[in-house]
Amino acid sequence: MPTLRSVFATLAATALLATAACGGGGDSSEDPNAKVTLRFSWWGSADRAKTTQQALDAFHTKNPNITIKTSYSAFNPYWEKLATETAGGNAPDVFQMDRAYLREYADRHVLAELDEGVTDKVAESVKDSGVVDDKLYAVPMGQTTYVMVFDPEAYQKAGLKPPAKGWTWADFLSNGKKLTQTSGGKASGVTDIGWQWESYEAWLLQNGGNLYTEDGKLGFGKDQLTEYLTLINDLRTQKASTPGKVTATIDGSIEKMPMGMRLSYTENSWDSTVPSYYEVLGKPVGLAPYPSDTGKLGAYAKPSMYLSISQKTKVRSAADKLVDFLTNDPEAATILGVGRGLPPNTTNRDAVGATLTGAQKAVYEYEKSIESELVPAPPAPPKGNSAIKDYWQTMNEDIAFGKLTVDKAAEEFFTRAAQELNG
Repeated sequence: MPTLRSVFATLAATALLATAACGGGGDSSEDPNAKVTLRFSWWGSADRAKTTQQALDAFHTKNPNITIKTSYSAFNPYWEKLATETAGGNAPDVFQMDRAYLREYADRHVLAELDEGVTDKVAESVKDSGVVDDKLYAVPMGQTTYVMVFDPEAYQKAGLKPPAKGWTWADFLSNGKKLTQTSGGKASGVTDIGWQWESYEAWLLQNGGNLYTEDGKLGFGKDQLTEYLTLINDLRTQKASTPGKVTATIDGSIEKMPMGMRLSYTENSWDSTVPSYYEVLGKPVGLAPYPSDTGKLGAYAKPSMYLSISQKTKVRSAADKLVDFLTNDPEAATILGVGRGLPPNTTNRDAVGATLTGAQKAVYEYEKSIESELVPAPPAPPKGNSAIKDYWQTMNEDIAFGKLTVDKAAEEFFTRAAQELNG
């Protein structure tokens, strides 16, 4: 399957996207009232697909001249497909974008510049997060933050207190071991957090570091990386977390996460995924901040995902209408709830929050409970981040399968990261 790096290399070589991004994009002569078909792609689970389609149906009712063709998939397959479509000059008209890839797609002129008016009522915490080089290329679909999802029944059966603010990484290890033992080895206490590059970000924020500096350099040293890799390797070797063969199956969908497959009882995630856990597991889950040894949560308000418009779209007027609808329309906010995090429009957020129940209420209350402790969002990842993110997963699996030692992995990481950031 193509990686983003290989596809972007093809883009550069063939100059498929050589036209500079501009505010208009598409065909400036299009009739805004003409009947058009618009392609919209996103990633997510089946439960998200249901609410998304309901919101799109409401949009079509208000805009009967616009027909929307949709596609969705799990996170990893989504990016593989989008990279291929982009390389072929056939990107969807509107599509979800992620903070990890925003700069790379913007720098390759894949994204159309958006009218800043669409973010007038978006929360200040995420309002400008879609800006690259002073141009708006993406609008937040929601606000999310780090969370540990856990199975309250498993903790009760193991005689453990539920995770809560104030627990430590030592608690994380001891809880994981106890949960694994109680299951008789059928499931692991925690999911190996090493699968996710961004979880290292949370640990760094707790300990005075960051993934990147303002000028796009690595924001941590070898000692910090070694300490973290040792932490997650200890979780594996002491059988607190999932083994490599389980972790390697992760594709970003909740159905394929260890906890979604009933192979783990505690899992790192974004709180926007909580409704999917309720749906997949068929029961409520508990929510807690990441464990910390410093008293800092290491969490910040993050756009759960963005909406972007293809620079090559031929239906720009319709694409603008859809982005504005999904961002600001009260009916859309009510339908979507917090399935992609808290609604970005603050007026809609307060209105929706008062009506929530079940999983969506749990997400809303969780974010409210830690709101005062969220730190400012780190700088947007630089070009090369997506390749580093991919390499991180490979490196973690190599350590898990015994192909690399922690020390060797830390050494090789800096060499690889320098190549990606300077390439």
